[in-house]
Amino acid sequence: SPLLAEWLAKCIKKGVPNQLREFLGQQLEAKFSSLRGHTAVELGAGLGLPSIVASQLGVKVIATDGDQVVLDLLNRNADTNSPRKGGSLRSALLPWGNRHPLQALNLSKKPDLILGSGIVYGKDDGVWKSLASTVRELCSPETLIIMAHGNGAAPGVHQLKGNFYETLGPAFQKIKLDIPEFAEKYQGCQLHALRLVSTARTNADAQEHGQAARENSYNEVSKVTSANAEGSDVEESKLRKENKSKTTREKKHTASAATEELDKEKNKKDKKDKKEERANKDNQTKVISLDDDEHDVEGSRKETKAPKPKKTKQTASEIPQQVEGQEKAEKKDKKKKDKKEHKKAKEEEGKKESKEVKKESKEAKKAKKDDKTAKKEDKKAKK
Repeated sequence: SPLLAEWLAKCIKKGVPNQLREFLGQQLEAKFSSLRGHTAVELGAGLGLPSIVASQLGVKVIATDGDQVVLDLLNRNADTNSPRKGGSLRSALLPWGNRHPLQALNLSKKPDLILGSGIVYGKDDGVWKSLASTVRELCSPETLIIMAHGNGAAPGVHQLKGNFYETLGPAFQKIKLDIPEFAEKYQGCQLHALRLVSTARTNADAQEHGQAARENSYNEVSKVTSANAEGSDVEESKLRKENKSKTTREKKHTASAATEELDKEKNKKDKKDKKEERANKDNQTKVISLDDDEHDVEGSRKETKAPKPKKTKQTASEIPQQVEGQEKAEKKDKKKKDKKEHKKAKEEEGKKESKEVKKESKEAKKAKKDDKTAKKEDKKAKK
């Protein structure tokens, strides 16, 4: 934010640098010879430093953010630093991905400037798709985008690459601005300039907007029809083929997903059945083993079979559970008994020690008394 604010202040006071003039070309160079009086939108404004600086130097700024709490803080800063020299500043809530940002910002036409500082960070592709969508909706071929990126920028951004720029698409031309006067103060920070050089929708844009994008394309085709009916028919035919192809792909994807889900459920059921079958076999083996042990004690060597459920009224799975329960109960009783005996022994030992202490105390008192008596008798004898 401070880098973008200082750069804007310098451009407004001294004019845009030659590198940016060449990037804008002859048509836009005259428009941006001065930034005063232009309309600007700052995305993800936060506390709004660049917006406040630009508004004080004559730019009409709309500072936006997706968090109302942040906007409340921004408004406090704006009240403390009111715009001057024909500039203006207002805030607006604008979550990225809003399909009608111009309506949300109450704008009748697309802004001249789009500003962003430190907003391309992290690795969430969903965030970059939403941000790229908002930038596209706000842009026209006469819009200049200035973005500041710090050391925490997303991977590839400093090389004019990465998911955000790829999502934005080839319709945007971009350059890294030379800022030698700020290099030492803002080490590792960069300024990028972007502009829309083609109004054609990219594949990423069409996927992002879905049906809304197709409707917009049909509207564009209708406008072209009045000027060139033949070209319009070709474009409309292409759009219809694309829509049909996309619908077919979506149906195939849905059917494939449903088949995969059924296969997963079937595999789960098969695994469950096999597990239950193995458990039943193990239980039968345990039952036979228990019966063999009983017959060994009695001296019988006859082959035994697992008891029938009707006679024993117990299933194969209940017997191991009962054996395990009995073992646990025995361990618990033994633990309680040991604890009780330990407590009793401790109490008896305490009582014994108490008796010995009392006995020693009595003997000490008696010895002391005898000593006093002996002293008295010695005194009497001396007298």
